[in-house]
Amino acid sequence: MSPKHQRISGRDFLYNQILDKIQYCEWEPGSPINETMICETYGVSKTPVREALMLLSKEHFVDVYPQSGSYVSKIDIKRISDILFLRNSVEKTVMLELAKKKVRITPSIEKSFVLMEYAIRDENWKECLDLDYGFHKELFLLANRPNSWEIIEKYLPHWTRFRFFDSVILEEYKKVPGTLDEHRQIARCIEKGNTGQLRKVLDDHLDPKYKKVYKRFMLQKNYKYLENTDAFLE
Repeated sequence: MSPKHQRISGRDFLYNQILDKIQYCEWEPGSPINETMICETYGVSKTPVREALMLLSKEHFVDVYPQSGSYVSKIDIKRISDILFLRNSVEKTVMLELAKKKVRITPSIEKSFVLMEYAIRDENWKECLDLDYGFHKELFLLANRPNSWEIIEKYLPHWTRFRFFDSVILEEYKKVPGTLDEHRQIARCIEKGNTGQLRKVLDDHLDPKYKKVYKRFMLQKNYKYLENTDAFLE
């Protein structure tokens, strides 16, 4: 077996494949994970599959029960709330720092706006989400705070799976033209040093206002897919 094939078939590859199925909700929260099916799909033994599942269990995407098997973790509302609180607090600080310095927006950020327009036209919501996160990452890089973004990025798949899980939430996310317009406003405010207007835009863009949207989500009786739902009430 070549080194390249070993990399493709290894634990890290399987980790990413399984994570994608979880975060984009191809696998329903609480559903059992079929190790044999994964082995047959990717032509691997159970060892790298179990290693990947153990990694995912440490990151709260998978629940592993020694005598029962592995299951997709339920969506933890408290974890979602904490992730949004973190983003709301840290990203505002970073963007305001950039605005105070009137940092010029890079060509790669400008290009991302065009790419998102195409993704919206094609209704490619996964691509939209990647570009959404990529925009925020670029701003952290401009602020010379890549490590801060890495901390946030580690937890984003939890937020992603919640956004993709329910049709009510996904429809809310599909208001991407509004997101793109806010990205452009953020960029212009940073370049002009308009911190007052930037705060207003960020209040809409980053504020964890999910409770309003997710009350409708809860009305659909999706409790069995969720845990720590008291966080809705905080």
